[in-house]
Amino acid sequence: MDAQSLPVAPQSTQLFSAGKRQRVNTDVDEGGLKRIKTSPEEPSFYSDNVRRKLAATTRTGQACDRCKERKMKCDPDPIACQPCRQKSLKCYTTDRVSGQSRERGQWDRAENEVGFLRGQLAYYQKKYGPTTQDALSTPYSMLFQSPSCERSSITLDGHRDAGNSPSRSCNLPDPQYVGWPISDGTLYKGPVQGTKADILDWGVMDSGGFECDLMRPPMNDDIDFFNFSTPSVLKTIHQRQKIHKNDLHLPTKAEALAMAETFLTVMWRYYPVVHKGDFIDLVHHLYDDSQQVSLFEEIQVILVFGILKHQNAIRVQAKARLINDSYRYLHYGLGSFPDMMKSSSLAAMQTLALILMQFRNLPKPGHTWHLAQEMLIKCIDLNYHRDPDKIDLSTEQQNPLAKELRKRVFHAIIGVCIATGCRLGQPAPWQFVQWDVPLPMAILDSELSSTGIQAQLSGRCDFWPCIQLSKLLPLYTELHNYVLSVRREPVEYLKIVDLLQNKIDAWREDWDTSIVNEEPDASLTVSTLLIDQWAAEYTLNLHHPSVCPLQTPEVLERNLELCHRAAKKMLGYFHTLSKQYKAVDFTWHSVVAYTLAFGVTLHVYRRRKGSSVSQDQFSNIKNELAGWMSLMAYADLVLKTEKLLYRQFGPLVAQVEDELYEQMMSNARLDVPSSKSLKAINGSMPSTSTTKQQPSPLLHINSTFQEHSTPLNEQQTHFPHHQHYSGFDAASNFPQSQTPLPPVSYHTYNSTPVTSYAPLPTSLAPLLNEAPPSTMQYQYPTISVQDPAMMFSPHLYTDATAVWPMPEE
Repeated sequence: MDAQSLPVAPQSTQLFSAGKRQRVNTDVDEGGLKRIKTSPEEPSFYSDNVRRKLAATTRTGQACDRCKERKMKCDPDPIACQPCRQKSLKCYTTDRVSGQSRERGQWDRAENEVGFLRGQLAYYQKKYGPTTQDALSTPYSMLFQSPSCERSSITLDGHRDAGNSPSRSCNLPDPQYVGWPISDGTLYKGPVQGTKADILDWGVMDSGGFECDLMRPPMNDDIDFFNFSTPSVLKTIHQRQKIHKNDLHLPTKAEALAMAETFLTVMWRYYPVVHKGDFIDLVHHLYDDSQQVSLFEEIQVILVFGILKHQNAIRVQAKARLINDSYRYLHYGLGSFPDMMKSSSLAAMQTLALILMQFRNLPKPGHTWHLAQEMLIKCIDLNYHRDPDKIDLSTEQQNPLAKELRKRVFHAIIGVCIATGCRLGQPAPWQFVQWDVPLPMAILDSELSSTGIQAQLSGRCDFWPCIQLSKLLPLYTELHNYVLSVRREPVEYLKIVDLLQNKIDAWREDWDTSIVNEEPDASLTVSTLLIDQWAAEYTLNLHHPSVCPLQTPEVLERNLELCHRAAKKMLGYFHTLSKQYKAVDFTWHSVVAYTLAFGVTLHVYRRRKGSSVSQDQFSNIKNELAGWMSLMAYADLVLKTEKLLYRQFGPLVAQVEDELYEQMMSNARLDVPSSKSLKAINGSMPSTSTTKQQPSPLLHINSTFQEHSTPLNEQQTHFPHHQHYSGFDAASNFPQSQTPLPPVSYHTYNSTPVTSYAPLPTSLAPLLNEAPPSTMQYQYPTISVQDPAMMFSPHLYTDATAVWPMPEE
């Protein structure tokens, strides 16, 4: 390029440039290119210059909004200008860049508050460890959150796909490599460990601490011994003893059909591992042409007989002899246990599930946990945890009926596994992220067959409780992992508790949505009551004080209120289930839950010591505790604990009532204005000699339970000053250091006449079948009670109008 081709600037521009003073430091180098400054610029340098200029002038840097609009003189006071102070107004200034209005001094106050919160956080981390927010956050954190985490606290998606999607963790893994996670030394435990429940003020109570004839180990290991004990079960499983078919003594065909119908009506709704129509046909084939029945199918029918005979034997004293038949039927099935574990057939898995159902109904855990684990592993080996429509199956399992039964078997086994494991406090090998098996199809069994599903469905289902229980399993695992586990982070306790409480409430509402098309009947009502009871039990474990790491009074009071409310619900549901439907689940699962609820109730009322207790409140408390004692008395009868629960809780109830009685009398003495008024109050009470001869209407137990009871801890409990229970000797057990009050029965504080009750029956036979001629029907005592549904007596369950749906003798 020559010089002539270069552009020529206008003349005026050249003259102006020539007249300008040359810069010493220029950003243009010798070649005419712009240079980039290499010296760093500090923003604080400019800020210091601005502050010096502001300090050198008396003008306000920015007037407040009020002074600016009214064109008044504003001053630079950092809290509020003088004109705003005179009018008692807040002084706001609008930022010229962001357009946001803030009160003067707000920035300084925010800085002080942030500094205080940082100090509190440092103290909290030093005491409880790092929070979950200490993990390195990334811009992609929100992308990895599961959609279920965002709506988990809102609702469950009905019965359509709430249990189909696996539960995922809402947090990323810890980005730091720690090797093996070492505990900080703080290990926790839940309120329930097997049959032992934490009853707070009195330590741990073992509801299974009795000699159970059903599960008594053999005295001599060399002889054959058949019952539900672990040694007996293991001997049969390992082929060291055997029940032969000739020793079974099966019922007649008519009895067998009746028992099968009872099973399919009552228990099958919660454990539908067999098809209704096929099972009835199976019973016919077993008695008419046994050659058409395989070994596993034959064992299924025999196990059903054993389950029903077991229920009859423990509930009806006159049928106690049936327990030997139940032993033989179970051990006949266990004799083929190795063959079942080797087989891959659907019939073998159905048989294993029925065996597990029998063990779930025992009064103690026994071998249930180990069997459940073995069966769960077997299910996983056979891909029962996978969607049957997405895996390769054998030819005989490719029909719709077999696929549905696979789902039901898996949900039944995993249900017992999780429920048992959570109560035992065992580690949870339940990884929902590895499962894609859906819920069983909610249809009637008559609409499903091996040939297909009916084209026109009714929209109804005859095993809704099973489906609802399956939906509860993810919530149980979250309760186990986040609240009841031995290692837990207390920093997110309140958030986790609120989240799980919202989930259990949504689960309960989902039940109402599921059964909206069902016709109301007794079975559906019983299922609803059991669903309510399970939800209340979940709430009780979730908010139990023993798992709360925060010791603030507000949190403790809130948890106790929720626990007590849940305990009252459980007591009311037991009342209805027992009195009207005879459908209480008397197993170690339910008895442990009742024990935990009773302990919370006693703890709540014991904490009222020192507060004001009125006469009506005292009557209500007495009545509620009487209901719990009735529950424990009947649990003792069914489980044959030899009055274990009654004798353990009796002194505790007496102690709590004694403390509340003293408080009520103390309040009465403080409220009496004169001796004349006190004389009038005393004149309305019967004399001491008359009172001693009158039985207590709420806690009157007949001579079956009249024994001396010993407290759990002599240094924590003492017997009452007055005779609540006819079997307690207050004179011989009362501490010498205290002066006993007059032995006045509580019911004498009511001016209404006392209602008398018939003796408590020593057998459940009149409760389940017919009432004895001498048994009086229960009547509510005419005392002031806030909630009439909470009126209890040990004899209110003698109403025989409802019949237990089992075959009569």
